[in-house]
Amino acid sequence: MKKRLLLAILAFLLLLPLPSCAAKERYELLYSIELDGVTYCVRGSGTRAKQVVVKRGEEIVWAKTEKAAKKIGSQNGTYGFQAADFNFDGYVDLALATEIEGNVLYSTCWLYNPEKQTYEKSKELSSLGNLRADHELEAIFSFAESVSITKAPSPDFPSITVSTDSVTKRVWEDGVLVPKTRVSMIYYSETDRYCYRVEYYNAAAAAFEIDQEKWLTKDEYLEIDWSFLYYFK
Repeated sequence: MKKRLLLAILAFLLLLPLPSCAAKERYELLYSIELDGVTYCVRGSGTRAKQVVVKRGEEIVWAKTEKAAKKIGSQNGTYGFQAADFNFDGYVDLALATEIEGNVLYSTCWLYNPEKQTYEKSKELSSLGNLRADHELEAIFSFAESVSITKAPSPDFPSITVSTDSVTKRVWEDGVLVPKTRVSMIYYSETDRYCYRVEYYNAAAAAFEIDQEKWLTKDEYLEIDWSFLYYFK
């Protein structure tokens, strides 16, 4: 009796229509990029991205739900979405802005795996701020900012603030993202001066080492174009 019941249930299930691939496509279309016949889509609601979808024609080949922080907004209509080759292997990879801290935008990144024919999350890239791939140099650039405040021993003296903006260049070596160079602009409130610093990564010591420094007054700082440090603005 049980066997007949199971067979009847199985036959009923086989008659049901298979779920459509379109069921993977959720929310409304917010932004898309078309490359070589493939459409890379950001879907969500309002100004909040919630899903990345890859389509070839009407066929959905990959979809991932990844909800961005509400405070990110539309990022001038792009939602901080990139479809680019981040590991320079000839395949399009994906990055969606999901977190923001001050001037630093963090993206969840997926690298395309041609053997598995799918996208896999990259923890290395996802940990970097204001991610940019330079295809001419085959390098990854990222931005970071930090502020440290030292309280004065007496209320008669102001606190000392040290703020640092830096850009780091990394390259891929045997599938691992390796730092190479870091350029920083450091401001010291105690002296009201700036320090432009260039460092190179010492792999043996696993640390950056200072190569050169240039101290600047506020007027000297304002005379120079520092846009290369703030490429994302």
